Amino acid sequence: MVDGMFAESLVNTVIRMKNELPIRGFARVQGIQIAKQRQKLIEAWEASDVDWMLWLDSDVAITPEIIMAMWQLVDKDTMPVLSGVYYTLWQPEATTMPMPVPAVFRTTDKGSEPFHPLPVNQLIQVPYIGLGLVLIHRSILDKLKTKFPDGVYFNETLGTDGKFISEDASFCSKLIQAGIGINVHTGITAQHMKRFAVDVNYYTAYWGLQNSRI
Repeated sequence: MVDGMFAESLVNTVIRMKNELPIRGFARVQGIQIAKQRQKLIEAWEASDVDWMLWLDSDVAITPEIIMAMWQLVDKDTMPVLSGVYYTLWQPEATTMPMPVPAVFRTTDKGSEPFHPLPVNQLIQVPYIGLGLVLIHRSILDKLKTKFPDGVYFNETLGTDGKFISEDASFCSKLIQAGIGINVHTGITAQHMKRFAVDVNYYTAYWGLQNSRI
């Protein structure tokens, strides 16, 4: 029921790292509305005694190198939220060569837009990420609950301008409002399994081709 590349990457990573990292177990949620899925996952985490959660979408392929790089950077006090980079398609997949952009966003006068081009191999703070590859410490839960006592952190809504606000955007907004920084290391990249593997190689090749035409 999940992408084969994702399943293979997860199993291989766990097998190779079981003696190096404190892997406690897995939680999986599924359904027709992603905001409810994400909310159920964070509630299950809150009810557990697990300190760190690696949050993965089931079409993002990981490696031991990706996870170890993230693990060596995070810190519960100074960096409780750290995302790697995966790329998404900014056009329908049926397009001959769809435009790839990082699932990392910045705020402009026109609203949120993909952070492109990303700085190379740098640690940056951003206002909004896709939650497909992020390592989070449970210390954020107390801060979120203090700021948002209803405990609801994921919503799909319309902004005052009528534009759709995704569940990831609403969660990231609440992190920021609770004083929690969202960190991204641009040198930690993963494959995003769409019609084909959208990765840093495709991203680099696509934009290199576009720039050569200018």
